[in-house]
Amino acid sequence: MASSTPVDAEVLREEVKAKYREVAVDPHGEFHFHTGRFLAKRLKYDSALVDPMPDAAVGSFAGVGNPFILRNLEAGEQVVDIGSGGGFDCFYAAGQVGPTGQVIGIDMTEEMLAKSRATAQAMGLDYVAFKEAWSRPCRWTTLRWM
Repeated sequence: MASSTPVDAEVLREEVKAKYREVAVDPHGEFHFHTGRFLAKRLKYDSALVDPMPDAAVGSFAGVGNPFILRNLEAGEQVVDIGSGGGFDCFYAAGQVGPTGQVIGIDMTEEMLAKSRATAQAMGLDYVAFKEAWSRPCRWTTLRWM
């Protein structure tokens, strides 16, 4: 029995990357999903951490949920955000783990990485770093951070 995939995975991957490039470059554009501060409020992120963030840190946020509802992070913790986009969740986590912690964001979109790196630098968050993910399909990937 032959199996077929109803969607071309490579085409889909490129379409997703193109949409997130748009969000990185023009966060106030029209999208079929919510973004920015409105979305953060809708997903019940703590406004005490979100409100002081610069627009560059929040504008391209296009998440689908709030992982911080599960529990607060503690000072000194290490966090990895896979699919970090413009870095909003990383900046939010940084506000909880503080400078004794470490936050690493991983994304596959050059535009999002450039934006998140520039924002982290502007915010003085030297304990927040952004790394490029594999942008091609792979079965196993081992990440080791030194």
